[in-house]
Amino acid sequence: DPALRLEHAEYLFLLANFQQLDGDEAGAKSNYTRCRDEMESLLREQPDNPKVMSWLAFAYAGLGDKERALKLQEEALEKLQAANNLYERPMYEEGLAQLQAQFGDKDRAITTVQRLLSTNGARITPALLRLDPVWNSLRDDPRFQALTVDKAPAATLAKP
Repeated sequence: DPALRLEHAEYLFLLANFQQLDGDEAGAKSNYTRCRDEMESLLREQPDNPKVMSWLAFAYAGLGDKERALKLQEEALEKLQAANNLYERPMYEEGLAQLQAQFGDKDRAITTVQRLLSTNGARITPALLRLDPVWNSLRDDPRFQALTVDKAPAATLAKP
């Protein structure tokens, strides 16, 4: 079904990601490639669609194409900014931070995460940073470790 092309390409990416986590590099590369090809086709049809741009950026990242991945994710953020889409922007900024972390740009990734932790509507929390393996490349950095500490006071139980 042509209407489901985007969803199909998203599932190809997720499959590739799980294959990579499982150590199946050949399967992952094959599905990242299939996802990339489908997303490139969709982007030709929808050149201003930030969702397609972002998924394609992650497909490029899965294939090790740092320059294209980062450039396209930044372009997706620019499209959201131009459309004054403040609702989705934190999600795409999180994606940028993930790509920066994946490619070893700790300084930029940590700066982006710091900004997101103080952004309304961002889904990043200290707990997510502690648990999500996407942040593993930052774990040894003391600046990142400081971001994983909950700042809210612990809840206290009221005495009866």
